[in-house]
Amino acid sequence: MLAALLAVVGYGLVFFIPGGTLSFALIASFFVGLGVGGSNAMMFSMQADTVDYGEWVSGIRSEGGSYSILSFTRKIGQGVGGWVGGAVIGAYGYVAGAEIVDGDQISLGLRVATGAVPALLAIIALAAAFFYRLDGDTHMKVVDDLTQRRTQSSIASAKGVDAELTRLGEAGAGDGSTTLMRKPGLPNPPIVTLFGQRGSGATDIGPLVAELLGVKYIDQKFSSKELAQVDKSTLLSDSAFDRFLRGLSGAGGQGTELGAAMESASNREMATANTAEVLADVEDGGVILGRNGALVLGPVVGTLHVRLVAPMDKRIERVMQKAGLSASAAAEQCEIEDRLRAEMSLKLYKWDPNEDEDYDLTINTASITYQQIAELIADLYRSKYPDSVPPSR
Repeated sequence: MLAALLAVVGYGLVFFIPGGTLSFALIASFFVGLGVGGSNAMMFSMQADTVDYGEWVSGIRSEGGSYSILSFTRKIGQGVGGWVGGAVIGAYGYVAGAEIVDGDQISLGLRVATGAVPALLAIIALAAAFFYRLDGDTHMKVVDDLTQRRTQSSIASAKGVDAELTRLGEAGAGDGSTTLMRKPGLPNPPIVTLFGQRGSGATDIGPLVAELLGVKYIDQKFSSKELAQVDKSTLLSDSAFDRFLRGLSGAGGQGTELGAAMESASNREMATANTAEVLADVEDGGVILGRNGALVLGPVVGTLHVRLVAPMDKRIERVMQKAGLSASAAAEQCEIEDRLRAEMSLKLYKWDPNEDEDYDLTINTASITYQQIAELIADLYRSKYPDSVPPSR
């Protein structure tokens, strides 16, 4: 809506400013560029959200169909827009190559074609955006519901049963859990998901918790060593404004819609594969680090979700000791890894793993021993799910 409003201002200036006023023309072009570029960039984000919404409503996910409709509509708009511009200046007496008879009339026609008509269309676009109700909160609900459905579907597919047999219903287990890993009445295996900042001690605490609960430990998909190979210059300089400008530069390209559709479909395939892998890994229980476990297993009965944090200075100290790095290198590694893991989750699941409300417990590991933290997590799990852990554990 803001982009459309900026376009209205820019095109309005084009229509009203007196001829030959270069400074006003530059200001008008600036507003037009922000408005048109911004709206072109935003439509692809909105389109991706509507793909999720379409799947949520109909059960059918169609990146290709949705993006092809967007592409077709944009091409029609560009073609009609070119025709309208020519028709308007023609109606005001402009004839290519002919001698100008009424310069004021033709000048008015040019102002109408390049200012008034685009401003009117921008107002229509603003009104359309006003009635677009898929806001951030609604989309997050859509994503949460889709995650539950996909988890239930993956469990049902792996067990060869109907998805309804894995679903507890709206009331669930009383703690928001709605999905069963086992048949009703059978104990669920102990499952703990961990997500930790670099240097929070998650890789040391995870195995200790697994041993206390008598289940296996599943490490994160990508190790800190692997993520440390990422070129910091291409990551840390990539500010939100830089990404916005990249979106503007690519918004008008002919292959943009196809590229966006392919990227969306590829991300969904990777997310689906990760979900299936996570569910298979914890079939008999487990303590799983990372892998978007808190989201994938969020609705599963018998799961505990824990986030581990620590102050940056403490994390730097630990990374220095463990990896033999200097203070500056350790700080850089913490920043890069934290950002990479968050952006991978946002890319695949549109989920921020750093939001505390997605966890049962968030622990500051700075002043507690790893063993104490592991015992705290295990004791909380036993207290919450006494039927899931054998007495001997």
